[in-house]
Amino acid sequence: MKKVNYILVGIIIILLVIISTLQLKSTADSFVKDKDDLIITYSELGISESSIENNKEWFSESEIIGNQTRDSILSKLMNIESDEFISDIKNLNNNELLKNVENIKDVWKFTSHAFGFIPKTNTPMLDSNIINATTITPQENLKNSKIKITLDRLVAMDYPGKGEHNVLFDFYVKNQVQGENEHVHFNQVYRITEGQQAGISGYPVFSDLNVGKEGIDFKCYTINVENKNDKKLVGFLEGDLFSSGLKLLDKINPVTPILSGFAKGFTDQIKNRNKNIPVQDIYLGLDTEKGITTRAKLAEGSYIVIQVPNVNTWDWSNWKYKSSIGQIVSKTDETKGPQFNYFIFSVSKMK
Repeated sequence: MKKVNYILVGIIIILLVIISTLQLKSTADSFVKDKDDLIITYSELGISESSIENNKEWFSESEIIGNQTRDSILSKLMNIESDEFISDIKNLNNNELLKNVENIKDVWKFTSHAFGFIPKTNTPMLDSNIINATTITPQENLKNSKIKITLDRLVAMDYPGKGEHNVLFDFYVKNQVQGENEHVHFNQVYRITEGQQAGISGYPVFSDLNVGKEGIDFKCYTINVENKNDKKLVGFLEGDLFSSGLKLLDKINPVTPILSGFAKGFTDQIKNRNKNIPVQDIYLGLDTEKGITTRAKLAEGSYIVIQVPNVNTWDWSNWKYKSSIGQIVSKTDETKGPQFNYFIFSVSKMK
């Protein structure tokens, strides 16, 4: 009887091994298939496989429209055929044209950004003060933890051109796994009308992001996509695959550099196309160290990134978050909000 039982146990073990092997093979085949599909997409977009290896690199600040020469700005504004701009310059000579560009006070020309913070609260129905992100007390329990990052607000008060904008975001973080930094890019596109707020709240960007001991590096690059063909191209970023954000692992994932390489290469292609204009380039290091007053700190709550003419004159104490309408408003006049481009992303600890 015992012999029969041993035989049955042996057969069961063999079957389990066979099933596990088949599952692993299926997973591997699926990975290879997905990788091949991505490489085909690379080819279709004119992106080389070498982009996979270059996802550590960031974009050049000089490509942001606010950092470009008057001639380059003039050329880009003419390319997008902004009706308002064309009507202003149609009777000007070349010298007058360049002077006109120099005098443009539009918000999109600003290259400075101020970083505010709304702390996590147990009384969400009450209005919240906004503080400078450098004055946060870092949250100790976020060290070596997993966090979630979502995009909660996107306001386009003034982007190049008018009407509806297609804004491409390239998000970047370092995912700290197994003692190494995994460089991660992720793309999303949002449609937003000039002077209004995009219809998003809690839009997933990264989940299960591994923090490590020293905090996180967060970067963001935005492009105003005006090229008609590219407007269709970025439409696939609105699909279910991208709208659910990017879930990270606590071990090295061979698929991550492929997805990141694709995202970085895609942004590289889009930003250089005719009529497409890079608008913002943001770097925000969120530190876990106390006492260093010049660094932004990591804590659960909402971070505000606003494009301003001068960070030295921007004072967050003049503003608050009015919870009943979900907006940033002036403390002296609650009917008025910031007349600048800004977005809000939130950080929360994974449960």
